[in-house]
Amino acid sequence: MGKDGLFIDPADSRIRIKGITNPVNGKIILAPGLLNGVRTNYGLGNVIIHEVDHFKNWKNGILQGNHPLIQDLNEVSAYRTAGKWTGRPDPGINDYLNSIGNYMLNLINIIK
Repeated sequence: MGKDGLFIDPADSRIRIKGITNPVNGKIILAPGLLNGVRTNYGLGNVIIHEVDHFKNWKNGILQGNHPLIQDLNEVSAYRTAGKWTGRPDPGINDYLNSIGNYMLNLINIIK
C-alpha cells in the first residue's frame, strides 16, 4: 500500500488501485485511502459502483479468468458502468481500450 492509502499494482508500481474485487469470492476491498477525508463521497461512490460491476460480472460468471483480454474487458465494463453514474468514464478506461485494440491487431497479424 502506498503512502496515499491506495493499493499499489504489483505489475506496475506507478498504478494506484482504489478498490479490488476478489475474483474467487466476489468480496469488495476498498483502499483505506478512500476514507481518509481527502477524497469526496462522489469519488467513493464512483469506486463502489466500479467494484460492484466487477462483483456483478463475477456473480453472473462473465468476464472471469486470467486472460489479459478478459481482464481488460472486465475493467472496461466497470469503468463504463461507473461512467454512466458520473456522466463520463474515468480516463483510466483508455489504457484498457488501447490494450484491447492492440490485442486485436496482434491477433489479426497472427491469423494472416
